[in-house]
Amino acid sequence: MASLSPPLPVSPSPRLPLSPSPLLIRPLLCITREEVDAYCRKRGLEFRTDATNLSLHYTRNRIRNDVLPALKAINPRVAESISRAAENIAGDQDALDSLASSLLRNARFLSDGWQGDVEAGAASYSVPVLLEQAAGMRRRMIIEAIRVTRAGAIPKKLDDAGEITYAHVAAIEGLLAANASGKHIALPCSLEVWREFDALVFRPVARALKEAPYQSPISSACPDAEAGGFAFTLQRNLPAEMLNSVIEETWREKQLAGRDWMTVALDDRALPEQLVIRPRLRGQRAHVLGQRKTIKLKNLMIDHRIPSSRRATWPLVTTPDGVYIWSPGLPPALEFAAHDETQAVATGLAILRASAI
Repeated sequence: MASLSPPLPVSPSPRLPLSPSPLLIRPLLCITREEVDAYCRKRGLEFRTDATNLSLHYTRNRIRNDVLPALKAINPRVAESISRAAENIAGDQDALDSLASSLLRNARFLSDGWQGDVEAGAASYSVPVLLEQAAGMRRRMIIEAIRVTRAGAIPKKLDDAGEITYAHVAAIEGLLAANASGKHIALPCSLEVWREFDALVFRPVARALKEAPYQSPISSACPDAEAGGFAFTLQRNLPAEMLNSVIEETWREKQLAGRDWMTVALDDRALPEQLVIRPRLRGQRAHVLGQRKTIKLKNLMIDHRIPSSRRATWPLVTTPDGVYIWSPGLPPALEFAAHDETQAVATGLAILRASAI
């Protein structure tokens, strides 16, 4: 349609964020085709008709050319009735979407054990809170969680191939089942959803795919390191009498943050000069404090509620030849842990600390 009149101002869809969404102009749903034709004739405006509008191959044309005339024969004002119903439904949709967004914010974990440490671009929600909602509202909350994760994903541009369907939402609902912890599904919009104990975690696949094996050294000469989403600090040759204060420190951390073993006291004499921080190997085992025999590190992570989506890249502190020493949130290996005999040596203590980045 062409016109010499200045263009009227238009606004983006109110359902989408103002930026960086493209400018959308809504079709003339509030008026009839006859009114548009009359407007153009009165002002001498030329317009073009899409040739496909006459083809009954398309569902929209069958509705326009066959269904609506049949309905008008029953109710001449059926178009107005449908338009009015659509406006009412749109209003209800906005209200329900707003409520779902509010309920989802209340369900989000801000800081609760490991749930507060999910990666940038990811979001973690309480399964019990989701299950409290009626099925219809719960599905809206899941759809909103997908939208929020896509909007805040890192990197910002994700592969948007495909679309979210009812089948995807139903599959995510399946992750709310009692026996679903540790399971996950992939979505076509470059996201994946994990069930982590009592949390549902939405995260970008683009970030997950970039998580590659790593190996970071840490020693007296280089006592600080970052690996696996944590910052590590090593102190060596410390007075042995500090052991009791370290034990008290770990107890306070557990009470305040809900996390155990973020600080560990080690027998300095048992440690090699250089330590290595890296992910666990498949099937790796260790004999740790509190266990009578060796245990698979994967099972140890499950016992200490390390999220399944992060276990493959969770950092371990090891010897250069790969023997487990300690990991954030996990007890240390028995052979490296400080003990009562450590206090008999003047400078026999080493302390390792980890904090989530």
